Amino acid sequence: MTIAFTPLFTELGTLARVAGDIEMFQNGTLTTDLNNVAGQWSSLQAYAEPFWPNRTSFQAALSAGNTLLQQVAATILTYTVNADQPLVAQGDVPGALSELIRQMNLNAQTVKRSTITASSSAYANNVGNGIVVTSVKQPSGLLNELIVPETARLICTADGQPGGGATAGNETFQFQGAVAAPGIFDPTYPQGSGATATLTVINAANNNDGLTVLQNGNFETWTVANIPDKWTITGGGVAGTNILENTNATYVYLGSASLQIKGDSSTLAGVKQLFNSASTGTAFNPTPNSQLAFNAFVTVDVTPATGVLEVALIDGNNNVINDQQGIANSFTQSLTGLTSGVFVAINGVFRLPNDLPTSISLRIRQSTAISSGKSAFVDFAAWGPMTELYGNGMGPSIAIFAAKVNFITGSYSATTADGFSVVTTNSYCGAVNHLLSFQSAFDALYNTSGLGLLLPSTTGSPTLTNTLI
Repeated sequence: MTIAFTPLFTELGTLARVAGDIEMFQNGTLTTDLNNVAGQWSSLQAYAEPFWPNRTSFQAALSAGNTLLQQVAATILTYTVNADQPLVAQGDVPGALSELIRQMNLNAQTVKRSTITASSSAYANNVGNGIVVTSVKQPSGLLNELIVPETARLICTADGQPGGGATAGNETFQFQGAVAAPGIFDPTYPQGSGATATLTVINAANNNDGLTVLQNGNFETWTVANIPDKWTITGGGVAGTNILENTNATYVYLGSASLQIKGDSSTLAGVKQLFNSASTGTAFNPTPNSQLAFNAFVTVDVTPATGVLEVALIDGNNNVINDQQGIANSFTQSLTGLTSGVFVAINGVFRLPNDLPTSISLRIRQSTAISSGKSAFVDFAAWGPMTELYGNGMGPSIAIFAAKVNFITGSYSATTADGFSVVTTNSYCGAVNHLLSFQSAFDALYNTSGLGLLLPSTTGSPTLTNTLI
């Protein structure tokens, strides 16, 4: 048997519409009318008590009806699912939701997908010049569609200065989301996540320290000429011809050496580091369903006419590994727009699937051959776990990478701590109210974010449209 999706979503859509209407009335006509009343009495405010300080109670009182909507929604869902699958008990909302999502996936049923973004910008007075990498996806590759739109802060709270409380290059940062609304039905929702999290900066100079998982990611150690320790040459490259140790300071980002990849217009040479191999690579053993960020710094000696650098996770046959959603774990950087001796940060996010191959490596190589005689230089590469900010798997994830200048708390050479503004957005499918899109409506009715559940969704044409609300 199969759940009757359209009737179910139509019934639940009517409940979401009521909740949305209440919230829009609270924020619209009711707010205007209350302010008009207050305005009429503004010159006689002393006589307007107790209305004046308690006028928002009118708005809050309307929200009480939403508890009834949740109860009715729970009954409709569990009754419908139990009628199709008696093994799911009536009243078991988490079980009913899981079964609903399972059947939606089996029957290609989807709701409209929201557009979610996350970005960061460094404070103008920052001393440190490290890099923040953000992700709005889960380790599974699913888009976290219940991310709360807000402008949050990421502040350095411990540094490597004397008495600073941290190690230089591994500074501590605190994430602070904007103040959250009292609840998802509150007329002020969404105000912010209210989330807090502590992050430690990932330093490429370290070796598999639990933050960066790479060995010799800063390419400082070369026991064998022109072969970086713990890395293997790949793609038909030859040590001393395509892969070289560079010690020319112009093309070193930090330290005394960098990886030089020299083009010949045909060979797709590069290097790779094997995981779960302490002797030839790194002892780090990737785990299924995990999310890690990569960052490195790249420049060229002469701007090439052709050349693209690729960073990827590969299996033992040099095939790029896909995440659980079938998306390739790779990203590229064109070299044709780079300036000689000017390093740029390149970064991306990789997500390990549930079923891992027996051999996994991180590969840095040319995916389009570099012009003959021209070279790219890679330095200070790190790959490390991201921190999910809400603590329930449903929020954005962040990793911070050290760079040439360390972060500080502001106790020494600056008056304020280094930090970043972190902005997240949620389109709610373009609905005039967040309760009028199914993904958010289910969160309001069933607390799907607390359960770690998302309805299957699509950016294309969904089978269960928001017009059912």
